[in-house]
Amino acid sequence: MKAQSGILETDDQVTVSGKLDRTLSEPDPHNRAWIKDRLAPLVGLETTTEPPQHEEAFTAWRRFLEQIAAAGPTVLVIEDLHWADEAFVTFLEQLSERTAGLPLLVVVTARPEVEERHPSWPPGRRSTVLSLSPLTDAELKTLIQETLPEADPQLVKVVLERAGGSPLYAEQVAAMLREHPLPIAGGALDETLIPPSALPPEPKRVLMEASVVGKTFWAGAIASLGEHHNLEATLAELVRREFCRPVSPSTMEGDTEFGFWHALVRDVAYAELTRAERARMHAATARWIEPESTAGDRLEDRAELLAHHTTEALSLARAADLPEDLSALEDDARRFLLLAGERQTPLDAAKAATYFRRALELTSAGRPERPRVLRRAGELGWRSGQLDVDGAVRTYEEAVELALAAGDRQEAAIGMRRLYFQLGFRGDGDAARANIDRGIELLEGDEPTPVLAELYACRAEDEMFSGHSASSLRWADHALSLPHNDAVAIMTLHIRGNGRCELGDLNGLEDLEEALRRAEATGDGLHLAQSYSYLSEWVGVTEGCGRGLELNQASIDVCDRRGIQGQGMWARAESLWLLYDAGRWDVLLARTAETLPWAQEHGDTIAGSVSLSYRTRVLAHRGEESGISKCRRRRSLPRRSASRRGATQPMRWDTSRSSTTPPKTVPPSTESSNRLRCSASAYRTARSSWQHGSLATGRSS
Repeated sequence: MKAQSGILETDDQVTVSGKLDRTLSEPDPHNRAWIKDRLAPLVGLETTTEPPQHEEAFTAWRRFLEQIAAAGPTVLVIEDLHWADEAFVTFLEQLSERTAGLPLLVVVTARPEVEERHPSWPPGRRSTVLSLSPLTDAELKTLIQETLPEADPQLVKVVLERAGGSPLYAEQVAAMLREHPLPIAGGALDETLIPPSALPPEPKRVLMEASVVGKTFWAGAIASLGEHHNLEATLAELVRREFCRPVSPSTMEGDTEFGFWHALVRDVAYAELTRAERARMHAATARWIEPESTAGDRLEDRAELLAHHTTEALSLARAADLPEDLSALEDDARRFLLLAGERQTPLDAAKAATYFRRALELTSAGRPERPRVLRRAGELGWRSGQLDVDGAVRTYEEAVELALAAGDRQEAAIGMRRLYFQLGFRGDGDAARANIDRGIELLEGDEPTPVLAELYACRAEDEMFSGHSASSLRWADHALSLPHNDAVAIMTLHIRGNGRCELGDLNGLEDLEEALRRAEATGDGLHLAQSYSYLSEWVGVTEGCGRGLELNQASIDVCDRRGIQGQGMWARAESLWLLYDAGRWDVLLARTAETLPWAQEHGDTIAGSVSLSYRTRVLAHRGEESGISKCRRRRSLPRRSASRRGATQPMRWDTSRSSTTPPKTVPPSTESSNRLRCSASAYRTARSSWQHGSLATGRSS
């Protein structure tokens, strides 16, 4: 993506933003801004957008590639997929399945172990697998003799044995031996004599330093690692000998970039260094990279690279028992691990959780930042499925106690807010409410903050779930009177608008319309879809089914365009009472044909029950007994434990942006029940039963 946009590692934020803008061809300004926000983490561009669900991020990435392919035939090459994380493989699978009709060819290389690491690969329907067997000895012998025409049979035999059928390995070893013929002792090739060991001191030293920087390296980085007589000439000599090759264009403006010809060269060069030398060089490489990054406001984009070098330096320094104080190196490693975790949060929650856990290992109990690091490890552990609900609760409880002991009330309150979600999700409503009340009590009296506003909003949500509309409105008013962010504002306007309408004040529609305007301003797909959904329900009551269905379709369209599958299916289920009342029964049956299999697959008892209910009604009115019998057989949908990530219904709204889909409505109050049609009331009643825990089975995937 950086290469396509011409983005260099030395570009500042303004330059990166401009280059990415020029690459995007999306004509619609809202969709263009949405795609840009979802691509931003991939190119190191700062964004205030909340981390999206994987489905939404993948959709934006796919749209970007589709735009490139629409301009002309495109080949996307992915190497070494066996090293890829699960999220990236999932994206490639979706790309394969959803880009039909475009001149886009995706070529992926991987070792056989990819089948163990990623059993779902390759995607079946639209993929072709070409398995490359190891070369035969005869084929390898021909290859070696082309590179080493004067090689004696014993040397050819040794290279054949070491190559194991790999042409690249055989070619590289043969190329090195062409430059430096080595003796064969006892029928074996002494690897300690393989170049770069046989190089003169200066080229050998440069190659060893380069091995620390990475598989690609820059002349500037090498220059920072030691004294060099004539670095430019030395690098040119290494290129001539085919130890490395220039990379063009360089990703560092004004600096020359190189890459190793083969991993074998780098491995041998790295092995030549002592632990102490590696430790000092890794630390020095980090010191070179950091100012290069901060100068262009791109520190977070390099965080993973910096975390690698500082943690390697720390581990090696400890193993070498170096005498110097390592506290500064520990601080740097912790800082870059945390930055790497934040960078990965919108991309890969599992990888982000790993970074936070590693940072936690370097954060002693007495350090003031430990409560926050522990909380973030818990959030990402839950979001990635590495922690179940009980594990998340224990993590947050520990984080809260540490924050209280440190006197950090804001951090403690954030932990209590997370506990509200997790305990409510587990079905422990009283404990969830107690944590919100505890957090409010902790912060009231201090300077108002967005954290307190969020706690008030959660309290409003809790009252809404309990059917206490009047009390819900009071808490919502409190939340909106304090400093707050867009996510809290949109959530609270949904709650307040819904509550006002339930109490018979249809001016509550103004709150729902304001929530939609704010959602449009943020460009957040989930907020947009939910805002349209709220409006569709009440406008369907006040203005008729036709207008309600228009808004509901807008919600569905947003979800489909942006890959928000769970909310999209909920929007389809929410349309059923409108379709029923509008007499559009054929459309209703077609829609339940979508929602029922999805509910069955995801264990979503609510969407499934609502779909079965309306499907059965229509079939009963039409006298289709066979269809009704099938519906009865499908009544028993699979139910999953709330502790399992794979289930679909959340209990409470969570601003940590897990992949949940917040519930929105409760049963109408007595004051406004006459405003609702029976079908809408039945749907809301089912949803309320779920929200109070009697039907809760899990969380959105």
